[in-house]
Amino acid sequence: MTTDFCIKRWSILFTAVLLGCIISISCYAYYVYCAEFLWVGKSFYFLVSYNPHVEVAVHTARLEGGAGYLLFDGREEYTVYSVYLRDDIARTVQAGMQDEAMLVEKDVEYLVFKGRDKRFTEFYHGALNGLYGCIEVLSKSITMLENGAVQQTCKRILTILEKQFAYMATTYKEDYPTFAEVCETVREGLNKILLDVVYCKDLRYVLCMACDGYLQLSSKFSL
Repeated sequence: MTTDFCIKRWSILFTAVLLGCIISISCYAYYVYCAEFLWVGKSFYFLVSYNPHVEVAVHTARLEGGAGYLLFDGREEYTVYSVYLRDDIARTVQAGMQDEAMLVEKDVEYLVFKGRDKRFTEFYHGALNGLYGCIEVLSKSITMLENGAVQQTCKRILTILEKQFAYMATTYKEDYPTFAEVCETVREGLNKILLDVVYCKDLRYVLCMACDGYLQLSSKFSL
């Protein structure tokens, strides 16, 4: 009798767990079905230090002309030398660093809008597109400086870029405050750089900041 009771109890428990799993899967499937997926296909390639000692890694990166930016990924913490928007360029630079850096790729394939966010798909997508456009210009400015562009030319481009970040920070302050905060932080970084001689390592730091901001903002629109 005791055996029959145990069998019935485990049978009821198993049925309850199975039913719970079915309900959870059904709810998730409905949630995915109702969401709106928008493909963006953006990738960021971070060259990071192998050195596990953060303070030493940051100091070394800065001495070698790198960003020295701290990138957090869950429980992982990386010291970033630089970030690139193209895989081939990132791997070419990595190959020239004599195994001092590893490549960490961060992708944003889709933006997923659900609930009330679906009504503002174009708004959010437009804001993130604007940010990515500025990231591309900043990345090209670093390449120009590396290839010998004069300070005046770089500063002229960076001044326009600073104004664009200021505009986005003001425009989205009320309706998209987290986005505005990222833009204002990058603007402040550019403003500080423009007060003195422009160095690649300083621009790399601001670029890492902008890319990290894009990743954090887009992570809200994920499953």
